[in-house]
Amino acid sequence: MSKLAKINRIRLAKKNPSLEKGSPSNASSDINREDIIENFLKAKGIPKTFGEINSYLEDVGCEYPNHKKDRTGLSHALLRMMKKHIIVKHEKTQQNKYPRYSSLSQSTFDAQLDGYLLRTESTANLFKPHGFWGIKDGVNESKLSNEEILIKKITSRLGVQILYMIIASYKRPISKGKFNEEKQNNHKAWLNNALSLNQPIDEISKVVSNYLEGKDISKLIQAMDKHYPAIMKQMKDAEEIIDDVELKNRFREMYLNSKTAKIRLVE
Repeated sequence: MSKLAKINRIRLAKKNPSLEKGSPSNASSDINREDIIENFLKAKGIPKTFGEINSYLEDVGCEYPNHKKDRTGLSHALLRMMKKHIIVKHEKTQQNKYPRYSSLSQSTFDAQLDGYLLRTESTANLFKPHGFWGIKDGVNESKLSNEEILIKKITSRLGVQILYMIIASYKRPISKGKFNEEKQNNHKAWLNNALSLNQPIDEISKVVSNYLEGKDISKLIQAMDKHYPAIMKQMKDAEEIIDDVELKNRFREMYLNSKTAKIRLVE
């Protein structure tokens, strides 16, 4: 049972003590299953199939009667929710073999989308001619070498963007929700998308790659050491630690073999 399912089961149990016994058949008919479905789709933010929704209702103990043989209960509920513009149905595609459903109300998906759009718009200037080199903030080019100018521009651009996104996460309309947990999930989802640096990193890496082609990378490292000595020491200390082969192998084995090890590796 998922964490969300457990939380919803607890909430339902408070309304209907019979659910505490874990007996789905005891779920009273007055439980609003449509609210449960909506909260499930909102919290996940990712469109779900009929089967996934059905399994979730079973997890929280409020599945439709005879649901394994008779699908009409959930089918009618989803149809009603679509007519009320609470959810939307996504037809099957080549990538998705089954139709999926998602929430149209303020949800984790809305937070994800808002963060993604702000990140996309804020980095759009990097794709324009001279978009990167046009940044002048905090850079006195007359007193710096080419390597120092490059480092100053990159650190200023990425540093200000990351800091602004963190601050903006507290003023964007992303925290709407009935429960604190939902608000926290929305906030986290927004930051995960707003702080994803795929676009600026892709563009800036092209600038760095073009600049470094045929040059010594140590010059950039020296420029960073000169202007950010304390931060660079921390970075080099971290790199030295992970270069310990024995230590890295221990972590490698732990993450490969442990089902509870919490790690997310970006593909």
